[in-house]
Amino acid sequence: MAPWIDIHGTVGVLLWPLALLFALYALTAGRLRLRQPANALALVALVMAVGSGKLMDEDWLRDGQFHYLVYSVHLFAWLLIALAVTLHVVAVLRLGGLPLARSMASVQLRPGDLPGNWFDQIRRSFKVRS
Repeated sequence: MAPWIDIHGTVGVLLWPLALLFALYALTAGRLRLRQPANALALVALVMAVGSGKLMDEDWLRDGQFHYLVYSVHLFAWLLIALAVTLHVVAVLRLGGLPLARSMASVQLRPGDLPGNWFDQIRRSFKVRS
């Protein structure tokens, strides 16, 4: 079981910058989208997962000690993340059907998709909302 625990810790460390970027986006440019329950649930669950993950001791898992509250909170947070993703996919399918889901999963670049265009797109989105 020890190699899986090390892999889990490594993945957690690698996901930390992504989680931070997601939280920063959600609390700034994406704050209006937090009104949607799935988005708010994902952010709360992410904070719970990261916080409880930082509080856990990796030796608990090696020793099979699953009775700690913080371990249960960590598992519950990941269950909530899975629920939030499921709710998000259901909403995408309900609102736009398969065409919207396909367009979101597409890896083809369109005009304006390159990082050099992002600043202008963000600036325009703030002008529209203000």
